[in-house]
Amino acid sequence: MGDPTTPPAPAAATPGELLLRGGGSTRRVRVVSDTVVEIDGRRVAVQVSPAGESEFVVTVGEARHAVHVAVDGERAWAAAAGESFEIEPAGRVPAHAAPVAGPASATSHGPASQTDAAGAGGAAGTRLSAPMPATVTAVLVGPGDEVSAGDPVVRLEAMKMELVVSAPRAGRIAAVHCRHGDLVQPGRPLVALEGPSSREPAP
Repeated sequence: MGDPTTPPAPAAATPGELLLRGGGSTRRVRVVSDTVVEIDGRRVAVQVSPAGESEFVVTVGEARHAVHVAVDGERAWAAAAGESFEIEPAGRVPAHAAPVAGPASATSHGPASQTDAAGAGGAAGTRLSAPMPATVTAVLVGPGDEVSAGDPVVRLEAMKMELVVSAPRAGRIAAVHCRHGDLVQPGRPLVALEGPSSREPAP
């Protein structure tokens, strides 16, 4: 089994069936052998080579991808080509799963998590959180600020890449729950968004 503190290799090096969740989609990966995996039923030849303490090089055909892996207890994440994915054994319902208001808000560098809750005056509010363990590198908004859909609100750094948490819709910043330098975990609210704002009048 190896050293339990060593991050697991990507799917191709670990037998079994996995789910990769991220970017608003879920992919099912089945390991056929050390060099073949099935992704949503399509077989792909792969080669996985360690490249550091938590980094692997995955070769698919002539394309090579640097994959960074992070582990926190029983949870694991992989990041490659500016996207991040949570790795789960197929068939397991994550204990941390929470209702999601809609597709994860897309950003230029990775997905952000969001959940809805009752806001001021009964209006729907959205709490934005990190998609994986990360460090806050910039807080771009303050309480009372109005934002439009897609506006960046927090910048994060995780696994040597930048993640931008963006507003999924227009609204007003109700509260900010993080500051520069904070180490944050998935599911921890970073920013609370209430709305709609004056930029997007209610129907």
